[in-house]
Amino acid sequence: MTERFAPKETERPTASTAVYTPQNIILNEDMVSYLTDVLNVRKKSGEPYCANDIEDVTGIEKRHYCTEIGAPPLNRAQIVPDMGIRVALSALEGRGDWDHVDDLFASTTFPYKKSLGKEIAENLRALGKEVVQARQDVYAECTSPVWILNHIRENDSEFDGKNILLIASEYVSPISDDIHITLPSDAATAIAFTYGKDLRIKGSVVHHYPELKGLIRASIMPEYEPPEGSLFFCEVEQPSDEKKLYGEEKYGFNLRYGEMNGHRVFIWVVNSTTLPPIIDETCEMAGVTRDEIDVVIPHQANGRMIDNLGGFLGIDQKKIFSNIKNHGNSGSATTFLAWHEAVGEGLIRKKSKVLILGFGAGMIAGAALVEVN
Repeated sequence: MTERFAPKETERPTASTAVYTPQNIILNEDMVSYLTDVLNVRKKSGEPYCANDIEDVTGIEKRHYCTEIGAPPLNRAQIVPDMGIRVALSALEGRGDWDHVDDLFASTTFPYKKSLGKEIAENLRALGKEVVQARQDVYAECTSPVWILNHIRENDSEFDGKNILLIASEYVSPISDDIHITLPSDAATAIAFTYGKDLRIKGSVVHHYPELKGLIRASIMPEYEPPEGSLFFCEVEQPSDEKKLYGEEKYGFNLRYGEMNGHRVFIWVVNSTTLPPIIDETCEMAGVTRDEIDVVIPHQANGRMIDNLGGFLGIDQKKIFSNIKNHGNSGSATTFLAWHEAVGEGLIRKKSKVLILGFGAGMIAGAALVEVN
């Protein structure tokens, strides 16, 4: 793992962040036992996987699950808003200067027929918190935080001076089988900021590549979109019928294990036509050079990928923040989980210029250059 730049003794940002990670910690040793003894998944050579094999390929040592590994899935329509409400309350506790929330945005990878944002807002109101407006949910998978930041920038004057609460809640541990179960992790994150006062989005770009939607196949189904609709919904191709099916009646969600062409996804992310042009356009819009960026927060998809991003993107690798080792891939929650920890390490502070990168199913890729005030 590349050594990071040493933090400076400067003032911490005023934006409030919150993180919730479930208590079931799944180590690589646990994964190996489950892959070998329960799923009978082995290498092409026939040899069983070992813990080092998993870390070498994924960069992950541990992940956090809402249940024990191999347990039946929980009802998604209950656990996703529960985690979202938890981090929303925690983020608002850090904003003692607020008496209301103007706009609430929420994202989750898998819609479940109800609006996550509106459900969180209703619970906050019941607890005496004033929420003026809950926007429609965003289903841009791992790029959702960047998509929301881009939406705010595109409507800069509308949001200027507003108290904004962003929430991502992800229950993704049940979505994969075979060796891909080593990647997902459950988490919820939130960030509360007054736009223009605490931070401003100086540049942002999002690109949608629907022709590549088959690279990741998952049960992200249009019929599960809430009746209020969404600000953005990305379609992906559905997994094959041979994949195991969870029943909607029991679990609140009709889900088949997903499928991913990991090699092609990796090649797409590190392709010179994917992220570099998006970063160039974002920096040009923001009026900054790549050298002026203080911290880069990429979606925590794969440790091996993140460890090689710097050279590929033309940005000092020491500036690229990675925490996938301890958290796995928690979908759209990875962005502000990483932001939260980067603040804790003193890497994000007042006057920082932070580049956030999102990429994932759909396929969607995007960047947002955030200046911390």
